[in-house]
Amino acid sequence: MYQKVTSVPIVALTGVADRDLALRAVKMGTQVYLTKNEVDGHKLDRSLLYAIKRKRIEVTLAEHQSQLIRSERLVAIGEMVIGVAHEIQHPTTMWSVANATVTGSARSEGC
Repeated sequence: MYQKVTSVPIVALTGVADRDLALRAVKMGTQVYLTKNEVDGHKLDRSLLYAIKRKRIEVTLAEHQSQLIRSERLVAIGEMVIGVAHEIQHPTTMWSVANATVTGSARSEGC
């Protein structure tokens, strides 16, 4: 269920005070794990507020990371386009390097 609704904070309120279960729930995306015997109205309000704030920060961070990856890809494409445009405008450089490579390898074969 969590994979389908990733922008909604998950708060677990349970009667089971199991530390291992709580850690697994948090690793799976639960923002807050509370047991019924330790919660009061004030703590529940504060926990819900913090869970919402943390989830908003998490979503914003994921969006920024995605934008950064897209920007890095665009930079790489731009650099490649600049290189291709340079080679189109100055084809003699490419042919000179190719000629030197062929000529150099032909000399070493003949020696």
